[in-house]
Amino acid sequence: MGKKYYDSLEVIENYGLLSLPINEFSMLLAIDLLSQRVIEIPNAEKLLELEYEEKDHYKPLIDALQTKIKDIEIKITNSIEKGEIKALFISRNFHTEQIDTTNTLIKFDEFDKFLEIYGLDQYIIWHEDESQLGARFERETDIAYEAVELIRLKKRYIDTVIDQAEIEKLRQKVIDEPDTITKLIQENLYFNSQKYLGEEKSVESSKPLIAIRERETLLIIISALAKEAGIDINKISKAGVVIESLTQQLGSTVSATTIERHLKQIPQALENRTK
Repeated sequence: MGKKYYDSLEVIENYGLLSLPINEFSMLLAIDLLSQRVIEIPNAEKLLELEYEEKDHYKPLIDALQTKIKDIEIKITNSIEKGEIKALFISRNFHTEQIDTTNTLIKFDEFDKFLEIYGLDQYIIWHEDESQLGARFERETDIAYEAVELIRLKKRYIDTVIDQAEIEKLRQKVIDEPDTITKLIQENLYFNSQKYLGEEKSVESSKPLIAIRERETLLIIISALAKEAGIDINKISKAGVVIESLTQQLGSTVSATTIERHLKQIPQALENRTK
């Protein structure tokens, strides 16, 4: 089955990957399901709608959901033990910012295919690295706070498109102030109306902001190495075949198609980093 994700698991959110302990993800999912009335508890509306000023004030909501959270945690752990889960998928609709928890379970044998379809790479996965925005949540009240924030965002309709200047401004702000994932939730409007595994995307998916500079850096490194090796990356197909052969010599295999997809992003990465 490979690595067992007993203590934490990858959660794919907004087409980015972050590592969450199972009990904390169970809490996040429970609060979302409560907001959708998939599960119910007494005084749910009151617990979800109060404008709390402090994160610690979410404790009544957490306490009320403990049984449901435990049930979800048990189901996830059982699925992990059976080898059914390697990641969980959460997405948000571009217009409503509604969290979508349908098709949340990604099986082990589907994970690599999922990453390739959505243009994600393994290196985006963050494990316990608190220097990275969104690496993990620190306390259970943080989880409750972020979950309720997401629920509130369902009520807001996005009717404007951020221009490039705003995108760059936001990107820099996230880089300069990587203190909580709240900024990413509240300010990152890179959302996408998606289709699930195996289907064509209706629109081009956007990468999480924290992944953009990482990706650009790697693409620039690849460009430099290719130039040194005499590989013309402007000839995408030929370069893809050559690099595929080189990866095989290293004892690993990356398909020419995947390589070509990354090579096509190099010109934009170079342009972004030379402005």
